[in-house]
Amino acid sequence: MRISSIDRTEQRELQLVANLRSFLSSRALDVSAIIGQASNLYPGSSYQLFTSSPVQGLATSTSDVDIILLLPGGQPDGMATQFYLNGAHCEVVALGIEDIEHALSMIGALAASSVIENFGAIDNWNSLTKVSRKYLERVVNGVSSDATVPFARSLAPLASVWAAQALQRLIDDIIALQLSIAANEVRAPVAYALAAVSNAMDVMLCARGFVYSNKKWILSRWRNDGRLALEGTVVEKMHRQLGDLHGKLRSRLGHSIDVEIYMQVMQILPSLAALLFGQAHVGGLDNIVLRADLKTMDLGKGSAVALTGEQFIFPSLDLPYSATRSLQDLASTEASEARGLLALMRANLLVTQLIT
Repeated sequence: MRISSIDRTEQRELQLVANLRSFLSSRALDVSAIIGQASNLYPGSSYQLFTSSPVQGLATSTSDVDIILLLPGGQPDGMATQFYLNGAHCEVVALGIEDIEHALSMIGALAASSVIENFGAIDNWNSLTKVSRKYLERVVNGVSSDATVPFARSLAPLASVWAAQALQRLIDDIIALQLSIAANEVRAPVAYALAAVSNAMDVMLCARGFVYSNKKWILSRWRNDGRLALEGTVVEKMHRQLGDLHGKLRSRLGHSIDVEIYMQVMQILPSLAALLFGQAHVGGLDNIVLRADLKTMDLGKGSAVALTGEQFIFPSLDLPYSATRSLQDLASTEASEARGLLALMRANLLVTQLIT
């Protein structure tokens, strides 16, 4: 299955440019002065891009002016340099143009791949490219000093891949929700359900071309663009439903989850499947494989795990562990097994794999 995203490139270009102009005008900031000072720090740049909340229309009175300069001849150190101009805090990052082009070619290939291939590439992103997802996203949405969006050609493929990224987080939230219920935890299910709703919003926004992965802005993006994102789709009514559900869950934080609210959360994935893959795949986001083995788990560069006493830490599980399960049925997992799986998941030691 491949994610079906909407190409809103032309509309988004206009919107990003208009957002930046509004931001700069509200701060009485001069484009040439900002770019001039940034370019003095990193001479010879091929592109000078305004990025982040000012171009997304989400900037507040205290927001930084974020700038990315793209330099030829390999990647600079990638460290942020800061300066002040007319009272505005400006942050500049320099990246290599060749590294950006390589990362963008990867995004193009992933957008034409299956959602499962997207999941695997996202998990291993840092080993595949020098450019972090954060900065790649900013470059693609970046507005240049001449009021254009130089990398707009990559907006549509980025939207598709970033929707897969949010979908992966959503599936993990549903797994954790189900296991926390099976483990008889009282407060955790509400927190996991709330995270699931937020990531569902992000999936829908990304799939419809509204890409900005900073988690703190998801609800604001949903309020600003959610209605437009779902307009004319099979899940158009979900704009209000998800907003209401988010509010109900926030009011339940610290308490047990309401059965009716829980049932609404569990209907999110089937609805998303209809939006992303078509009605024929409504049941295609259910079966998963769970795997864990402390002895063979790749924990990433520079990290480690103590193997001593693993049966004491996870007494309810025999490792290695592997099982194919239905997302809908995970809540009926035996309590001691669910507690062990949750412990692994919270330690980032549980591998989850969707089967389509």
